[in-house]
Amino acid sequence: MWCNHVIIKINHREEFMDTLIELLTNTFGIDESEINRYKTLEDMGLDSICIVELQVEIERKFSKKDGSLTLINTDTLDNILMKLDDI
Repeated sequence: MWCNHVIIKINHREEFMDTLIELLTNTFGIDESEINRYKTLEDMGLDSICIVELQVEIERKFSKKDGSLTLINTDTLDNILMKLDDI
């Protein structure tokens, strides 16, 4: 039973990562080859306004409308996934 839970969690993380990459490419025009889960949002070219827009899009896509997600310029995609796990 525990093993199934881990597999489901990993699958969700992969789906979340795919969605984050899709948001970055479609919304902000970032080339997929430039996206790295360990690069900061700032290093990927997002300014503070873009980061707020990304936060809104993530909340919309993942139905997290309670304001519990906060992004900053030093967040990486990996950090964002951890934040989504905690919500």
